[in-house]
Amino acid sequence: PSAQALFIVDCGNLPGLAMGALADGHRALRIDMEPLLATKLADIAASYGAAVYATCAQTLDLRQFPDGRAACEQWLLCD
Repeated sequence: PSAQALFIVDCGNLPGLAMGALADGHRALRIDMEPLLATKLADIAASYGAAVYATCAQTLDLRQFPDGRAACEQWLLCD
């Protein structure tokens, strides 16, 4: 019951999906869009108090990482 989670909605390259997710109350989005569109979407998301994460990798193969959790966090947040 005390667990906290950050749910990130992967909107790919669909700005309409991202806008819908913001309107539905999601506050963390992952996108794969060209830089100008990504910047505009990030500005809109900020007005909702939301964060936008740019895609940094197309796929994640967990077999390559000894710490799967850290690999997932890094991949999802593009750190």
